[in-house]
This record gives sequence, structure tokens and C-alpha cells, in this order.
Amino acid sequence: MSATLVTDESDFDQVGDAFESTGGARIGRAGAAECRLMRQRALVGFAVDWLGANRTPR
Repeated sequence: MSATLVTDESDFDQVGDAFESTGGARIGRAGAAECRLMRQRALVGFAVDWLGANRTPR
């Protein structure tokens, strides 16, 4: 029997906005593109905490 993985990325924009509001990201350039630059480990740690506090278990 195989398991079904359920995913939900509907609140990822909220996580990103909340992370940016902490000053954890800066705007920079990659070639001609404007980008958000951040430490990935810091973002993942923030997202784990944010999702734990703000998501309702299904």
C-alpha cells in the first residue's frame, strides 16, 4: 500500500512576507532580475516556527 502525500502551499506568500518583515531578507540583483536574498537556513527555521504557530492541523 502506498501513502498519499498531501501538500498545501497556500500560505507560503504569508511566510515570506512575515520573514521579510523581520529584516531577514534583502533586495539584490541576479543578472537583470530583482531578487530577495536571504540565508536559507534562517528562512527554513523561521518557516517551521511560523507554520507551527499559524497553520491549523487538518
